Amino acid sequence: MGRRQQARTQPTHSVEVRQTYDRVLAGASVRRRYVEVGASGRVHLLEKGAGPPVVLLHGTGTSAGFFMPLLHELGGVRALAPDLPGVGLSDPIDLPRNRYRNTAVAWLDRLLDALGLDTTTLLGHSGGGVWALWYALAHPDRVEQLVLDLVDLLVAVGRDPIADRAVRAEFRVLVSPFALLSPSGFRRRSRVRPDELQQVAMPTLVLWGEQEPLGSVPVAETVTELIPHARLEVLPTGHGPWLGQPVQTAATVVDFVRDQINAPRPS
Repeated sequence: MGRRQQARTQPTHSVEVRQTYDRVLAGASVRRRYVEVGASGRVHLLEKGAGPPVVLLHGTGTSAGFFMPLLHELGGVRALAPDLPGVGLSDPIDLPRNRYRNTAVAWLDRLLDALGLDTTTLLGHSGGGVWALWYALAHPDRVEQLVLDLVDLLVAVGRDPIADRAVRAEFRVLVSPFALLSPSGFRRRSRVRPDELQQVAMPTLVLWGEQEPLGSVPVAETVTELIPHARLEVLPTGHGPWLGQPVQTAATVVDFVRDQINAPRPS
């Protein structure tokens, strides 16, 4: 048995994480599977439905299971929610601080290849929204639409050393410069600059909860105004709008995706 095969037989995450996923998915309509992503190892994935693909990227300190209320309600799309590297049940990868952005983009590019997706809609929550923006800026030809909920959620994972390391790496890059936004505007050392938002070429839906504790609606309006083909949807909920309003959030996302299928691509 080769070294890589031997390493693959070793558990990479705590038993508690695996048991939690088993409980959450028991009797659910959401499927789970692993995808081999070359040198990046295995990616754990939640999947539901058929139709235009929508890849959902979770935020810092959470996993794909955070999207379960939304996944239950999404219809008419093929929803795919991966655990990001080292989180949930996905294998960890090296995420060096000075190459974090490039490494994240390369990982997502390999994942889309492994899933056989030439193009997709990306839905990103919190830190996952930053990953989605990074990828859309690097590979605009592969992203049909963006759905963004951008304020980064500062949540400690704990209990799982693999996830702890992955989150610490993301905190160093996203949180040490205080994430993308603040209530007063853009952070000076923001990792997605305002001029980069102005380069986003695809139709974009910005989701925001009117009770969002980490940023007021004017923050969302500022983001939306900077993205050329964006519109803002404010929902009567807080952080992670699908937690309080899963049906309304799912309908908003699906309507946006469907509306864009036959619409001409903005130039």
